Amino acid sequence: MTLASLVLGEKAWLLPIGIIAAVAVVLVIYSYKRTKAGIGLAGLVKVIGLLLLLGCLLEPLWSSTRARPGANQFVILVDNSRSLTVKDNGEPDSRGNTIATALKEDSISPDAWHVRLQQDFDVRRYVVGSRLTRVSDYDALEFDGTASALNTALQSIGDRYKDRPLAGILVVSDGNLTDLKEGRIATEGLPPVFPVVVGDPQGLKDLRIDSVAVRETPFEDAPVTITAAARSMTPNHGVVTAELINESADIVGTKSQPAGGDDEDTFGFRFEVRPTKIGVAFYELQATGEESSEEATYDNNEQLICINRDHRKRRILYISGRPNWEFKFLRRAVEGDDQLDLVGMIRVAKREAKFDFRGREGESSNSLYRGFKGEGDEETEEYDQPVIIRLNTKDESELRDGFPKSAEELFSFDAVIIDDLEAKFFTADQQDLLDQYVSQRGGGLLMLGGQESFRNGGYDRTPIGRMLPVYLDRPMEIAADARFKMDLTREGRLQPWMRLREDWNAEQERLKELPRFRTVNRVSTIKPGAMVLASVGVGETEIPAIVTQSFGKGKTAAITIGDLWRWRLREDRPVGVESETDESDQAKAWRQILRWLVVDVPQRVNCDVDRAPEIAPSAVKLAVRVRDETYEAIENAVVKVSITTPEDETIELEAEAGNEAGLYETVYVPRDSGAFRASVTTTGPDGTDLGLVLTGWASDPARQEFASVAPNTDLMTELAKQTGGEMVPLNGLDEFVRDLSTKDVPVTEQWTWPLWHQSWVFLLAIGCLVSEWGLRRLKGLP
Repeated sequence: MTLASLVLGEKAWLLPIGIIAAVAVVLVIYSYKRTKAGIGLAGLVKVIGLLLLLGCLLEPLWSSTRARPGANQFVILVDNSRSLTVKDNGEPDSRGNTIATALKEDSISPDAWHVRLQQDFDVRRYVVGSRLTRVSDYDALEFDGTASALNTALQSIGDRYKDRPLAGILVVSDGNLTDLKEGRIATEGLPPVFPVVVGDPQGLKDLRIDSVAVRETPFEDAPVTITAAARSMTPNHGVVTAELINESADIVGTKSQPAGGDDEDTFGFRFEVRPTKIGVAFYELQATGEESSEEATYDNNEQLICINRDHRKRRILYISGRPNWEFKFLRRAVEGDDQLDLVGMIRVAKREAKFDFRGREGESSNSLYRGFKGEGDEETEEYDQPVIIRLNTKDESELRDGFPKSAEELFSFDAVIIDDLEAKFFTADQQDLLDQYVSQRGGGLLMLGGQESFRNGGYDRTPIGRMLPVYLDRPMEIAADARFKMDLTREGRLQPWMRLREDWNAEQERLKELPRFRTVNRVSTIKPGAMVLASVGVGETEIPAIVTQSFGKGKTAAITIGDLWRWRLREDRPVGVESETDESDQAKAWRQILRWLVVDVPQRVNCDVDRAPEIAPSAVKLAVRVRDETYEAIENAVVKVSITTPEDETIELEAEAGNEAGLYETVYVPRDSGAFRASVTTTGPDGTDLGLVLTGWASDPARQEFASVAPNTDLMTELAKQTGGEMVPLNGLDEFVRDLSTKDVPVTEQWTWPLWHQSWVFLLAIGCLVSEWGLRRLKGLP
């Protein structure tokens, strides 16, 4: 704001008038002393009157700067979204009606705030809902916008008036934006913003779904977990009930929770569902309270949820040094599982020892094989190779040459399980390949206990040993006939995939009934960052039994127990007697472990769907990452996206290359609310089909619009502070406009106000002289 100052129009008269004023003051003092009455009040009033008359001879001017009329532009931006239809507690009209009344321009009085504003500024009027629209007046506000794209609107206005004299922006809103990015408004390049916040949070009654998180878990019974939080602004909803409804309108879950006594209650709900089919499915979550008849709005009481259960099977390579019970029960556990595919490599005989055969000159092979078809060294060496049985391979050629020797073959699996197999089975190159498989490809590696696993298998100081979460150089000394009891650690109890019962007491009873194990690889310490989820004990000694850790982009785990099959073949069960409960528990445990091992492993083609509020309030960005068989980024791929809208309309899009290798992006702005499905097809540069990815999302602008019904005054205050503006009350527009022209604006002009020419100055001077005469008469002075 520019401060006004006092200037003199006739500075040349300053010295003469100063002398005259001094003489006049002296004469007044002298005259009063002659009367022996003292200067008193009458003399003081006379001096003031004389000084005022003498001061007018200097032509004093009051000078300042102000906005040049019509030279500066001023924007009024009004939120026209549905959130303004909320009625505050005890108010007869909605927030929108209150705004419409305050902005109505039917008055032509020169003192009306909008008339005075147009006299000083070039006023531009806008409304914003899901998009910015310019209007001529505010006589037809409808407050029907499905979003409050105020952040985007401010940036658009800033860009439009970048090189123009924009004095400020008056924003009329409740402050509840739907296009915030990282919780803040981008203020760069904006002029002073003057927010007018409408709404009163006191006494509002509203129950809303605050947040929803969907996570695919390793659970056998509930592979998908939905966690939701509902919030009530007042503790008057009693018991709050949440219902989960599938696409067939069937209620698949109901949870209830009583309200507390706080001013604002939060209710947490957790649903565990198993979709009946793989792929994309949608559920609707509804929250209701016992006393919800007076809610501010019901549009935030329900939310559409998208669950994407990957249609692609996760392949797991199991390799064992000998036939054993573990593979039998593992294979039984995943039979019929539509998401797990177990491929087996079982060695039934080790390679034969090589000898230095002494046969004919130049012959290096065993002479006993002479005469067979193909007498070359390559043919005869096959008799020195191990005998391996392949199970459940995708074709005859897969794993025909044993454990994969190339990244293309190994990286096609999502996880690798090594069981009872010595380190020397793998070549140095294959061990390095396994290291790359976990750290770079992001695969999972699990080593099971056995006679030739861990230290007994010679894995110490090998690339595979370095990936394991346990140290192999310090084995623990324990009696050979020890019996080990397994129990979950504190960390294991917190991992849902380690538990088979929802209730902890029932889980403890299950653990008590487990058999005692006899074969344990006796590791003593774990590596930094590793986590012990289960341990086995004998006496006071505890040995890590199940240990996990992250390794590069992947994960590794160690199960040191070598005879988990005893869980199935209990020691106290008579021969020939089976228990269905034990079998289901063991199978469930194996499935949960395998699901955990592969649940976060990346695929060659992945598609992420994220909101893009900076583009449009309901916009979504589909980011597709494409990799080749070695999981290196593929450039120049063709990525096509086919979107099916809630009305079964098909939209075809083609993704463009992003800002990193192998990334392809496209943006889609839904016009409707509801469930959207998308299929992504990817073609390599050579025309090969790289696979199909199914995904989807739920568009629900109304729920975002009513995410909070309380006005966001803090956000608007911060906006005004960062742009150099100030908060303006709705009933203070007259005062705000009256002072606006004197604030700092781009285009100003100088103005002066002649004090000496004002009648009140002369009247004041004459009044002082008359008052002095009257006071003298009262005292009987001449």
